[in-house]
Amino acid sequence: MSNKPKWVILISDNGPHYHNSEMMIIMAHWKEWYDVEVRGWIFLEAGEAKIAIDSHHAQIAHAIKRYVRIGFEIKEGNNIENAMKDLCGTSIGELNPYHEKLDKKIKSLIEISNLNEWKWPNEGSFAGYIQARPLPNIGNYINYSPAQIEKLSKSKIIKPNPTLSTPTNPQSTWIWKFTLYHSINIEFQLISGWALKANQKFGKRGGAKMSKKIITLLQGFFHTGNANKSDRYTAQDMLSELVDMAASEELDPETIPKVETIENWIGRYSAACKREMAAIVLEPPKDIVFRGLQIEIAI
Repeated sequence: MSNKPKWVILISDNGPHYHNSEMMIIMAHWKEWYDVEVRGWIFLEAGEAKIAIDSHHAQIAHAIKRYVRIGFEIKEGNNIENAMKDLCGTSIGELNPYHEKLDKKIKSLIEISNLNEWKWPNEGSFAGYIQARPLPNIGNYINYSPAQIEKLSKSKIIKPNPTLSTPTNPQSTWIWKFTLYHSINIEFQLISGWALKANQKFGKRGGAKMSKKIITLLQGFFHTGNANKSDRYTAQDMLSELVDMAASEELDPETIPKVETIENWIGRYSAACKREMAAIVLEPPKDIVFRGLQIEIAI
């Protein structure tokens, strides 16, 4: 761009393909590589507070369809330029984003799929961090430190080398119309953020299901505490162990349950163990199979 901006805020549609850990790390280097500060990136669903952007995209699609309907073809880049040349405030250029693939796969940031507002501070106590939270102005930021970010990849992040054609100059400016609204504070029965995906306690069919591997690991943590009270695991302790295993690529980060889910599982599993032990005391069989352990009892 002839007039390179000093800073940018990105607003885009939401989707699983956007939640890319490598992309989030690359954005942290924009100030160093391009001298452009990225003040934020917001992912929004269609129709959620970005009407101007959706409207502009609709105009582009309409201009291309009209160009084809009146007898022209879209075969080369200059055809797209001709189709869109009359759109206000629209520059057109071809961008081929290319960068070399890393030898090692980058590990995923924990809970990345639930985070839709991202920031890359260059000043203050969080300079060098990546910050993210569920929605703008809702929820607390998760702060990924430089040390955590460095552990995600064993290879150095390489600067992309995209190719860009010379952008066209718009024939007329894009006029924005702003409407100011006054905020009204009303009493609402539910707390802010109650509908966030990150705060959901139930899945589509009544509860979040954990994988067999996760359950087996939780059972191991639980029985370690039963064997030695000094080694007893809390729900937070179990979660920390699972997160460490995900960081070392022993687990898929997306399979890690929330601390509330682990707390509920501990309650259910503890009650089930007590029922089984009570049954053993009341009517002890000669051979007992207890949670996969063969126990022999002499009577």
